[in-house]
Amino acid sequence: MKGEARILYLLLSGSKVGGAEVQYLYLIEGLKGKGFDPIVLCPDRGNLYEELTSRGVPVHIMRLPMWRKARSFLTRYIALVKLIRFAREMEADLIHSEFRMNPYLISVSRSLAIPCVSHLRGHIRPDQVRKYRFRDVTAVISISERYRKTLIGAGVPPGRIKVIHDTVDLERFKPLHTSINVLRRDFPTRGDVFVGIVGRIEPFKRQMEFLKMAEMILRRRGNVVFFLIGDIGSKGYFRKLLRFIDEWDIKESVIFTGPREDMVEVLNSLDILVTFSGGSVMLEAMACGKPVISVREVLKSVSADLNWQIVRDGETGFVIQRGDTDALVETVVRLVDDPDLRS
Repeated sequence: MKGEARILYLLLSGSKVGGAEVQYLYLIEGLKGKGFDPIVLCPDRGNLYEELTSRGVPVHIMRLPMWRKARSFLTRYIALVKLIRFAREMEADLIHSEFRMNPYLISVSRSLAIPCVSHLRGHIRPDQVRKYRFRDVTAVISISERYRKTLIGAGVPPGRIKVIHDTVDLERFKPLHTSINVLRRDFPTRGDVFVGIVGRIEPFKRQMEFLKMAEMILRRRGNVVFFLIGDIGSKGYFRKLLRFIDEWDIKESVIFTGPREDMVEVLNSLDILVTFSGGSVMLEAMACGKPVISVREVLKSVSADLNWQIVRDGETGFVIQRGDTDALVETVVRLVDDPDLRS
């Protein structure tokens, strides 16, 4: 007889390709032994699949096409039938995934009369709230108050939305008192100060803005090296970045590391982290004692409510208004020139 509440998780990848997958790992691991029995479905085998199975979490492989990108109605129907059958066989009590899987969540929820939870981890437009049927899910987890307000403005009942911020494993992510700099070890360079951006190479992560910033800084400070850390998500965008690097002749000071399994050591090896898309990497860098510069749109409607902000300007890091390149460059240069400020 089943004693624990069984939660079925639909993951978009079997690999830790980004912060979202790491956050699910934290959540699933944290639920074990607390009256919950997590079961995971993912489309392939990767390092996330391996880590979950090594921790005793049941993981099954099932490829579910993205609902809005499926080639045909028949493709979606076949995938949905398989998912509903699996959820019934597993006796799932709840199904949980990120918002792009909402059509699957809602269909399983209605077929089996179980609740479904949608996870919102990034900016979403009001038309997307309607498109992905947020009003039809049982509950929504939003990682920020800002996203919650967007959902409410698009008609999602406030009582269905819970704000739960990203977390970080402080036993792993912490300052390392070692003389080994893994970036200098793996990428020999004459630079003195290492500035990095973390995330898949894709337009959403705004690495082009990072490179434009780097080019302006290198005109003034030749001792800086810029690291782009992450796998290639868009080959076309990657080629565009390479062309920019060649055109501005900054290839000696720009390094693509590819994906890294040793992010604790990598973050400890950086001097400054810059992010244009937010994410849990900010928490991880801060836990490692590194200064974080968050470039984002600072909205007047939420500027007085700092509770949703991971980085609070002048308190826990530096916040730069998106588009204010001069302020961004000046902030980085100030940190480059002042080791005490960086520490």
